Amino acid sequence: MSQENTVQGILRLSASSIFSRYQLPKILSEFSQKYPAVEFDVNTGWSEEVFKSVHNDYSQVGILRGDYSFSSEKIRLMKEKIYVVSKHPIDITDLPHLPRIYYNTDTSLNKLIDDWWIGKFIEPPSITINVDNMETSKEFVQNGLGFSILPGILLRDDDKLSKYHA
Repeated sequence: MSQENTVQGILRLSASSIFSRYQLPKILSEFSQKYPAVEFDVNTGWSEEVFKSVHNDYSQVGILRGDYSFSSEKIRLMKEKIYVVSKHPIDITDLPHLPRIYYNTDTSLNKLIDDWWIGKFIEPPSITINVDNMETSKEFVQNGLGFSILPGILLRDDDKLSKYHA
């Protein structure tokens, strides 16, 4: 705060890519309206990168997925829901035999999905398509090429996909 009690300065913020795409713009817009003298230095990436950025004091605030050991304060923003999604209704018990669309993501989401799978099935998934990100995976699902396991933040009611809470 300045001498006039105005909140001002630069807020150095790092956030996970998926949160940055679907939630952060609205939050920063509302923050800017309330505190117009604050500028942003925003970086996005995988949660591991966000953690390193905060841990190394490059960022003052980090928004990430997973349980990282911070020496500073942590606040849970939300509990993320994970869904099995497909273009058409499927029987969850058939998943090991259906084509799965796999995507690269951060370690914490991979672990969450893998733990869910191992808790449900003995057989490994039948991964038929590998893509670089979850948005691409969703597009493949929308075109009927298989199922994927996606975070709820990515899904909209108008997607017209069959969704099953994982």
